[in-house]
Amino acid sequence: MLVYVRVMSDFRVGLRLLWKDKTFTLTAASTLALCIGANTALFSVVHNVLLRPLPVPESERILMTSNAYPKAGAPVLGYSGVPDYYDRLRDVTAFGEQALIGMRSQTIDTNGTPTRARAMQVTPSFSALSGCRPWSAGRFPTKKGRSVAKRRSC
Repeated sequence: MLVYVRVMSDFRVGLRLLWKDKTFTLTAASTLALCIGANTALFSVVHNVLLRPLPVPESERILMTSNAYPKAGAPVLGYSGVPDYYDRLRDVTAFGEQALIGMRSQTIDTNGTPTRARAMQVTPSFSALSGCRPWSAGRFPTKKGRSVAKRRSC
């Protein structure tokens, strides 16, 4: 009980001091609010970019591979070429599925107005790997003849 009385007494003294010096109170409260807001915004970005799983089935099993040739002086670009993709298809059996992707910018016509859009060039196996089928009406059969038309659209 004595501890409670002391804590309440200290709390009242603190409130009186804050009420007495309103400039300090306003500065401290504004700084605290700004820091809490910045921390919340930063955590939201980190959560959405780094911590949230990819919106594809079994995203923990997806792996991106690329080639690097440091002795040749070539820059590391983070992607592989078509011959390397076919070499991996032939030689690497550890992967359940493999796909080759390429990012590009495409100009499309929307009601007579040209618009730049980001696009991906993918191999047919990308649909099976990601669990998404393409938006186009056509099917992309793989060389084994499997169709991916039953997959969900992303």
